[in-house]
Amino acid sequence: GVYGSPEPAGSRGAFELAARYDYADNGDSVAAPEAEAISLGLNWYARKNVRFMLNYVSGMAEQTLDGQRVRDEPGSVSMRAQISF
Repeated sequence: GVYGSPEPAGSRGAFELAARYDYADNGDSVAAPEAEAISLGLNWYARKNVRFMLNYVSGMAEQTLDGQRVRDEPGSVSMRAQISF
């Protein structure tokens, strides 16, 4: 398959909302047996070949350290720009 990008119809471009859920169960691993992440994104197609992307990712990982269960919940915000030619 081939993915294409939307072609903006107006002068303000086109907007796209994106969401994703990831889950991993590594039952064999002692270090990090379980992890999950939720991603939310906003893409702005300013022109046919110019795109700006803003993403927020919230994660969760559990692991056992010295017999204690430890939970970590990191989050991140990222922004990118893309020009295709």
